[in-house]
Amino acid sequence: MSADGPVGRAEIISALRAALEPLPQVLAMWEGGSAAFGRADAWSDIDLYVLAEDESVEAALEAADQALARLGPVAARWRLPEPTWHGHAQVFCRPAAAPEHLVVDLVVLRRSVPERFLDEERHGVPVVYFDRTEEIVPRPLDRAAFAGEAAQRLEVLRPQFALFQGFVRAEVARGDAMAALQAYRAYTLRPLLDAVRMRHCPERYDYGPKYSRRDLPPEVTARLERLFYVPDLTGIPERQAEAEAWFAESVAALERDGIPL
Repeated sequence: MSADGPVGRAEIISALRAALEPLPQVLAMWEGGSAAFGRADAWSDIDLYVLAEDESVEAALEAADQALARLGPVAARWRLPEPTWHGHAQVFCRPAAAPEHLVVDLVVLRRSVPERFLDEERHGVPVVYFDRTEEIVPRPLDRAAFAGEAAQRLEVLRPQFALFQGFVRAEVARGDAMAALQAYRAYTLRPLLDAVRMRHCPERYDYGPKYSRRDLPPEVTARLERLFYVPDLTGIPERQAEAEAWFAESVAALERDGIPL
């Protein structure tokens, strides 16, 4: 469609490719996220990666901005402050003519930074639009290294969980529903979810709720959903007790059997 009509997924990707591929210092462009797992649907956003020479990162971002502007006004744009956790430049944009969920999550990777988000088990198979380097191919996860990282995370989860459950109970006792719910989500549910995912999908144990319905057995997902959906303040203590028992069970199984990587 033109800038006067609705803007869809294919049109956005095509516009960005047309703007970026002619630039010699922009080396590759590919899509990750749901598309890399073959699961993109009508509600998916656009997870795009662009590899550029270090000195051309800003030029690539500018070219992307101009390409989106040609599709019409941009409703919202946010660039992550740098340095980012991954060492690359990242910006989120949404064309005003696109559906509100159709946000472009654009990461412009500096060639000098090794991370490419290409571990197949974690990031899927990249949908490559152009690649002058022939480097944008899925690679197997370094399971030994990742298992070490997961084990370190488990060592942190165990004492944190034990320390902070009292914070949840304190807010419940105060009758502060919002504070209690926030504490329950942060101190009970998130570490529980990490531990459960370590048992059932360790390659993405740190993804939180994302992809959990696809990564976890249906009965596990159903059990987690019940714990996540709290009707009111009085519903927290029973769910917290169940979560504490499940966390202990999960950690004991991980310690006994190891992280299945």
